[in-house]
Amino acid sequence: MAVSLRRDDRVSVGEIVPALDELYAEVYAEPPYHEGLEEVRAFQDRLADHRHEPGFRLASMWQGDQLIGFLYGFRLEVDAPLWDSLLIRSAGERAESPPLQLTAYVSELLVRAGFRRQGVARRLHDAFMSERPESQVALLAHPEAGPAQAAYAAWGWKRVGYGRPFPGGSEYETLMLFL
Repeated sequence: MAVSLRRDDRVSVGEIVPALDELYAEVYAEPPYHEGLEEVRAFQDRLADHRHEPGFRLASMWQGDQLIGFLYGFRLEVDAPLWDSLLIRSAGERAESPPLQLTAYVSELLVRAGFRRQGVARRLHDAFMSERPESQVALLAHPEAGPAQAAYAAWGWKRVGYGRPFPGGSEYETLMLFL
């Protein structure tokens, strides 16, 4: 069965939130994340907040009525508190000032297990990037997520530092893509 790409904004994404929640719970229960119900609820809260960020967009791939992957992000304003999570030193202090260029932030990119290594993540990535007016994009990547790290490197992402996706969370790698 063929797969199809869907693009959503802050309003239309409401139609697919239950499917997003379900896929998030499935993918992030796996290693190296081992997330549970508390983290799924935190994702739901983040998505509810992020939908209202400027430039919010979500790209999703479907096989029939089954969600097989999604990527979402938004514009990251220079004064956004999220910069404090993206640019840290190991001791928790800010590593540097946010860049002055317009920056987008990828909050989530995930693909259902049976559909990985088939180009789904790349299609989601390219669909999201093709709509961005910003000159660079940032994301946090789990350092032990080998396949994701390899994909990001192949797509041109560069490690620029370290960050924590939320207070008290593990340290992730901050990656940037310069468009």
